[in-house]
Amino acid sequence: MPWKPFQSDFSPSEEELRHWAYVDQQTADDAEIEQDLDIFVAGDFPDLVLELAADDTCTQQQFFLHCAYFVVGDHAKRKFKDRSGCKEFLKKAKQYKHPKLDMLVGRAEQLMANPATFEYNKWCLGGLANNPL
Repeated sequence: MPWKPFQSDFSPSEEELRHWAYVDQQTADDAEIEQDLDIFVAGDFPDLVLELAADDTCTQQQFFLHCAYFVVGDHAKRKFKDRSGCKEFLKKAKQYKHPKLDMLVGRAEQLMANPATFEYNKWCLGGLANNPL
């Protein structure tokens, strides 16, 4: 039976996100969530995104990893106009010393060096987050 994990689909609280992040997979799969939840989470909770993307016990780890790629992709989409914001996000990602975030950082550094290689589907729709290589 579907359930709504967030009072507001467009502005979940950090507490609600943390709860949803650790529910069992079946319960998470049954949740009714906003299609663009990743956009809101990536924009409003970048530190939480990194924390949960680096937590192997988080049942929604893949979602938060996708959000981390979205953060970088959003910067790239805007042609890195705020390069310092992206660099700060990557600096925080490095601190976790997690292989999935390390891969994100490496890919992001390559993208920043060559922004013409940006592909929206890869960075913002989950392509790279779902591809470990």
